[in-house]
Order: sequence, then structure tokens, then C-alpha cells
Amino acid sequence: MKVSSFILAIMAMAILASCLPAGQAGYDDQYEFALIETTGNENTGHITFRNVADDKESGIELDLGGILPWNSHKTYRNFVYLGANGLDTQKDSGTVLEINKESKEIVKYKIWDKPITAIAVADDKVFVAGNLNNVYQIAAYNKETETTAELELKDSLILYMEAYGDRLYAFSSVLGSNPNTSLLYVIDISRLEVMEIIDISSCGSLQLGSCMIEGILYFTSNRSIDDGMSTDLYGLDTASREIFSYDIKNPFPFQIEERGGQLFISHYDPVNLEGNGLTVFDLETKEPAFYTLSGIISQFEIYEDQILTASFPGSGRNEAVLHAYRLDDLELLHTVPLELNHDSHYFVSFFTR
Repeated sequence: MKVSSFILAIMAMAILASCLPAGQAGYDDQYEFALIETTGNENTGHITFRNVADDKESGIELDLGGILPWNSHKTYRNFVYLGANGLDTQKDSGTVLEINKESKEIVKYKIWDKPITAIAVADDKVFVAGNLNNVYQIAAYNKETETTAELELKDSLILYMEAYGDRLYAFSSVLGSNPNTSLLYVIDISRLEVMEIIDISSCGSLQLGSCMIEGILYFTSNRSIDDGMSTDLYGLDTASREIFSYDIKNPFPFQIEERGGQLFISHYDPVNLEGNGLTVFDLETKEPAFYTLSGIISQFEIYEDQILTASFPGSGRNEAVLHAYRLDDLELLHTVPLELNHDSHYFVSFFTR
């Protein structure tokens, strides 16, 4: 699978503040996780709130479609942020939804009239990346002043970015480059100014997950430099700019989360919708331990003393399930079948309370 084909597949998946209505009966019930479903055929969506151990649920109808997949779903403090592109035929919504995890209030931030490929959040700013007519940009929306600043990046398609401290780290694929070129843009958040561009092509391509720990930016690469299967985890020392690689011995590293001195890394190929492995990487010993879990791992979230994994088969197919494992030994605790509220929708992500 060539990088260009993968990018098209990812974009197909992806592809004034106001409050949405509170939703249906049971709206105030407690919940442990919330499922997000969407469609690009109409401006509708749905969020279902429910618990792992029972089938009691409540929900909220959305009036926007084209919600982006999990790598553009961000949790910041007590809020979840989702990018939404609207109808597939137009992709001009350019909106980010802000969900209060406690009150369930949803606020919409209309940022621009272009397709969004990635989002990030920091304090009073929401960042979106995207392109229109081969102009690739990052926009910073200030929630306090309701103003937007834009930064153009030449031929650099951003599929994933994250804010850490006063810097925005944007992972890009340079389109049309031969051989494949991957760049990491380090951007000053306050001024929306590029401070440094780091060539990370030797680390492979399609970086879709990261975390910052004591000045080391750990990140995954889903593909190797030659479009093959990557099996490496990478660490960038943000002070010295030295890059470390760790062979975790299994292909398609995808999402990454840290808890208790360990990195939890899923293995998933989002093009072929395959992968049910999870690596637990010890940050002290730098040793990986690999586990085969039940069902594909489209997304996972660590919630209290459990790890929740979701299998979302993809657009047009609604067989989906959530698994709950005990965090310390990955013993399977619960299996939760998931059902769509609308036949025309498909699942894109979930978040935990």
C-alpha cells in the first residue's frame, strides 16, 4: 500500500459558537464511555452515552456530519474535541465540536470553510490542519477573541498533530516527494510561527500517535520508509533533537498512551482494517511485551483501572464491539456489542468519562 493510497483512505475516513440540543430521555444518567457515529451523506450524527457492564444508555443527536476519526478526536481537561467536515460532496464545514464530559453541553466552533485533516487543542486555542486547492495550512482559532490565524505549509499534508506546552508538533507527509518524505513541524503556539522543521523520513511515514514524557516526544510510525510494515517506536529528545528507535517487533504501531511508567501501543492497519495486538513498553527497561487481544483495535482508551478497546469495522459495516480489560494484566472483563442509532451512520470514535 503506497503512502498516497493510504492518505486517500485516511482522508476518505475523515472525509460562531452555538449549543446543540440536550438530547433524549436519560440525558443526565451517569456513563463510562460515549460512542460517536457519523455520516457524510447528510448533516447528522449521534453520541451514545453508556456503561460497560449494562445496556442502559442515553444519547444526543448532532446536526453535523463528516466527523473525523479518532486521531482527530482530542481530550483536553474536561472536554472532548471533534473535527467535522460536513457533507462528503462539499467538505466545507470546517467546524470543531467541544463536548463537556460532565454537563454534555456541546459548543460548535466554526473555524474555516475548508476540509479538516487533523486537530489539536491548547488552553484557549483550537488548531485545525487541512487543505483546499493544494494549499496546505494550519489555523489557530482563539476561543476568547473568536479570531483565526493561518499558517501555510508547502506541500505538507498534516494527518496528525498535538500540542505540548508552548509548542505544536505537526506530523506531515510531503506530497509528490520521491522518495517518501515525512516532516515534523515544531510551531510556536502563541505566534503560530514555525520554529523548526525536522526531517523524520528515516522514521518511516504516517505518524498517527504520540505522547510527551520528560522532554521526550514518543511517536509511532504506521509504515516504514519504503511503504512496508513498520515495527518501531520512536523517541525525539526535544532538547538535543536526537532521535531514538526501539524495535517493538510487531507491525503497524498506531495509537499510544502512557500510564504508570509504561507506554500502551496498539497495532492496527487502518487501510485493511486489521490488527488486534497491544504492546506494553516499559519506559525504564525499554523492553516491549506483546499481547493479542480480542477483536481489531480501531481505538483504545485507558479509563481508571481498565483499558477499553473498540472494533469499528468501517463505513458501511455496522458490526462493532467494545472490550474492557483489566489494566494491570489485560484480562478480559467485559464484551459489549455496539449498535448504531441510525442505519446510515458508522462509528468513528469513542471517549471515556
